[in-house]
Amino acid sequence: MTDKNSSRRNFLKKAAIGSVAVAATAGIAKKVVDVAVEKGRSGSDAQYLSHGDRTFQGREYVEMSKAEKDQQVRIFVDNYKYENA
Repeated sequence: MTDKNSSRRNFLKKAAIGSVAVAATAGIAKKVVDVAVEKGRSGSDAQYLSHGDRTFQGREYVEMSKAEKDQQVRIFVDNYKYENA
């Protein structure tokens, strides 16, 4: 009978150790991924992105007048190069 009880205890002990190891590995992997994502977000592009955001926040929407639109269309039409087919 001792072998049977000993076998069960060994199995349960190994199962408990295995589940703790899997949980610890998952926790460490999550922390590593979180750090990598955060580092990627605040990498060398952060300086340029924040500068661009500030630039766009300072801009104001101004509607073009009819004369400005007509002038721009005229420039496109005058400068369009027709190809002879």
